[in-house]
Amino acid sequence: GTSVSLNNANTAKATFTSPGLTPGTSDTLVFTLTISDASGSLSKTVSVTVLTWKQVRIGEQHMIALRSDGTIWAWGTNGFGQIGQGNNNTPSYRNVFTQVGTDTDWVEISAGSFYNLARKSDGTIWEWGRSGINGAPDLTTPTKVGTGNSWTSIEAGLDSYFALTTSTLSGWGNNASDQLGLGNAAASEITSQIGRAHV
Repeated sequence: GTSVSLNNANTAKATFTSPGLTPGTSDTLVFTLTISDASGSLSKTVSVTVLTWKQVRIGEQHMIALRSDGTIWAWGTNGFGQIGQGNNNTPSYRNVFTQVGTDTDWVEISAGSFYNLARKSDGTIWEWGRSGINGAPDLTTPTKVGTGNSWTSIEAGLDSYFALTTSTLSGWGNNASDQLGLGNAAASEITSQIGRAHV
């Protein structure tokens, strides 16, 4: 926090105070100006919304970031739609922060090589970019993964992807090296539970 006082020869005083802002935990910075003299005091409080970055994730040649207002921003190469603008290679890259869609309820992000995952406050998972599965189309805007709405955590690997609920671990994507842990090397376009839950 900050407090600054100014005094003049006539004993009038102006005090400026602010509790400060902790990055990632608050979006509002409050300023209070109080002017006082022998006859009394007058205060004015002003609230200013400050956008802070909560998460940033790095892909092969692109980056995504989550803001405190629940929006996602992306920049870098866009050859597979990983910037989330509804196209690929138009343009081939973005050299400025570009908002992904208009939604404001994102709470977590993760980036693979040319691919992104994001989780919303309602527990759903969304994906966009190149999936890593042969023949699968590029997703150029966030697309919902399955029908689940109880996901609590996400993680994107090179081109394989994982998500948790409170009791299950699931994976999907490229599985050429058995990295999905499904007991085979077949790629999966849908979330597949890995192993059994431990109670």
